[in-house]
Amino acid sequence: MSHDDFRPFVPASGRSNIAGSTPREHAHARMQSPRAQELFGTWAKLAAAPFTGITTNGHVEPNLFTLRPEEAPTAAMMAAVEALLAQLSPEQRKATCFPVDSTLWRHWQNTELYVEHHGLRLDEVGSPIQEAVMAVVRSSLSGKGYDTTRGVMGSIASSAISSAGRRCSANGPTSFACLATPQARSRGAGSFSAIICR
Repeated sequence: MSHDDFRPFVPASGRSNIAGSTPREHAHARMQSPRAQELFGTWAKLAAAPFTGITTNGHVEPNLFTLRPEEAPTAAMMAAVEALLAQLSPEQRKATCFPVDSTLWRHWQNTELYVEHHGLRLDEVGSPIQEAVMAVVRSSLSGKGYDTTRGVMGSIASSAISSAGRRCSANGPTSFACLATPQARSRGAGSFSAIICR
């Protein structure tokens, strides 16, 4: 089997392992299994431990990196974020915006189970908000990085359609969150990070 041959992994018609008619229903049903509970329980314990990063010998090497300007297009990024935020309801803003030092990023994972309840789920919002999210992503990445991200999102959407046998948005089951300092959110300056994840 070549690396491009995905067909053996796609269930035959009528034999899908998808439980429920929405990603939330599927996650709720799958989280009842002992295997899922053990897996996510282990991840929760790891996420609760202090973050040390990756080491070569189990010990953190201090001062390997320092914060410095990297010539990122922050003005364009903040303009895209402000345009997105202008379209969100108060509930959507609450689900999407977090402090830049939030530990939220440690909780993102890439299984098909939609267990996180933070971030803006792109298949649950309309096209104008989806386009505004992708404008943030586009302004934050190089052209090649953006094309790669869109390609991955398209692959996930195709996989979701094949596995579930039903339609989903071109953005697939993707979530988005914005981590920023209060200054960045209010004045267009400061630290900023966008997370987009399946």
